Amino acid sequence: MWSRLLMTPVLLLLACVAIACGTLYAGSGWCIAASGVLAFAGGQALMRGGLTNVLMRARFGWCAALPADPRVTTRVTLGLTGVALLAAIVAGTLLLGLVAIAAPHREATGLAATALDCGLVIGTLVAVWLVLREDGVVRMRHADGIREPLLALPWLNDARLPHLLDWQRRATLVNWRRGGSLAIVGSVLLLVPMGALISAVVALVLVTASLVWLGVAMRASAEVTLMAVRLLQATPGVAGRLRPVALRYPLVALACALILALAAVILVHAGPLAVVAWCLCAIAVSSWPFHRIFVATRRRGNAS
Repeated sequence: MWSRLLMTPVLLLLACVAIACGTLYAGSGWCIAASGVLAFAGGQALMRGGLTNVLMRARFGWCAALPADPRVTTRVTLGLTGVALLAAIVAGTLLLGLVAIAAPHREATGLAATALDCGLVIGTLVAVWLVLREDGVVRMRHADGIREPLLALPWLNDARLPHLLDWQRRATLVNWRRGGSLAIVGSVLLLVPMGALISAVVALVLVTASLVWLGVAMRASAEVTLMAVRLLQATPGVAGRLRPVALRYPLVALACALILALAAVILVHAGPLAVVAWCLCAIAVSSWPFHRIFVATRRRGNAS
């Protein structure tokens, strides 16, 4: 439990320090700004997700039956958030100091630590404000079901099962915007070599984001399909058309992720081996969700 709880914050700090090393060892000034932005975005996402989960459990879960004042729960949660923020600042500053011992540009350590700490503090304050504003928890819980995509594609919907694809899309959006895949992105950023070109970093981010988003979309689509099969078990005449409708959104997600990967390949002028490697990773990410969809729809067909 502790390893799962601490893995994402630790990876965030390591990624921020690794990016700041581009200034300490290679003299690239933009790395400090990138480290601060990552600390802000990652800290805001982690704190907002953690605060939302704790307060929602306290208000709507089993803990809601406890004879505890909600204001006390909020104050305790904010106190624990402050302790976690202080621990992150101390750990990040110490880690920066350690990696700067042998750095040729260690005079920038103070600026790098300031950017990292300010990013964490501002991100945490923004997260606290978003969660604790008027009816923030309730509105965030409601927003999970009404979020809209940047591009809506109504022509993909099937007239006979018009809401299945929309259900898959909404589940994917909610899971993606909760930021649960930050650990994977942070692990990949740790592999960026010192002095890497901006185009190479952008391409790496595009490839990683496409695979992570594809995995989120595939898992969400499979889960939604399983729930739809259970809901429609007693509905006659649905089994024959459930599988092709359930596969529409995963195939569209695969095509969109492939477009992002091709853009990254073109950006760095990589060869066809890069495309083949991405396709193998996409197959690894998608095979199990596709298998679950096929098995679930086949069982539904046999049951009818």
